[in-house]
Amino acid sequence: MNNISKNIEAFKKNGFTIFNNFLLEEDVENLKLMLVSGYKTTLNEKINENNISEYILKFEEEERFDELYHSFKQIRTSESFITIGDKLNTFYQDNFHKKSKLINTGYAIGIKDAKRTSYDWHQEKPYYKDTNTIHFQFPILYPCVKDNGTMSVLEGSQKLGYIEDVVNVKIHDKSVNTLVPRGIESFKKTYTEKYLNMSLRDVCLFDQNIIHKSNRNFTNKVRFAGIVRLEIMH
Repeated sequence: MNNISKNIEAFKKNGFTIFNNFLLEEDVENLKLMLVSGYKTTLNEKINENNISEYILKFEEEERFDELYHSFKQIRTSESFITIGDKLNTFYQDNFHKKSKLINTGYAIGIKDAKRTSYDWHQEKPYYKDTNTIHFQFPILYPCVKDNGTMSVLEGSQKLGYIEDVVNVKIHDKSVNTLVPRGIESFKKTYTEKYLNMSLRDVCLFDQNIIHKSNRNFTNKVRFAGIVRLEIMH
């Protein structure tokens, strides 16, 4: 059994898998340039890869949320992101032998000690009720590790299927909203939490029904986790 076959078996069993060294160095560099140039263009022309976290943290502390969101919207639809989305879509079709199409691209952002952009436990399915989806996530600029709040999952929880009974949790009008399953405390006792530590070039694939969340960033560097969503066609 080759590595991809092992990844596919792990995905079917656990609801997620990490493809190590999937992206090319060129992909990593293009994503970094996309991110830095995007914030440089929309936030401050002095931004570079060494001070990007400092500037974003400053904007967050000053509650300049609309400006940060404007940057996000510009970056998430950039050519580099769409190129990675197309690459992952082709990979999924070729290896899982299912027709799919790119729905959207984006990224999760983890700012030191900030809860505004962090998702609590949730599934993806409640956000895409009428669509059968599959999801990829990958580090941009810095690795995604436990210390900077990488995503964690309840391993195997996709076997619960779509949990329709959820509570909408939202800190304030400029924060993300999390559709938390009722009974989450019971699910946390049943399924083991796994932190998805990823180096640059790694890509995680996860099921629409696996329960997952982002975590607290204890570092001074902003965590950027690229996201690609596909619709599985029938």
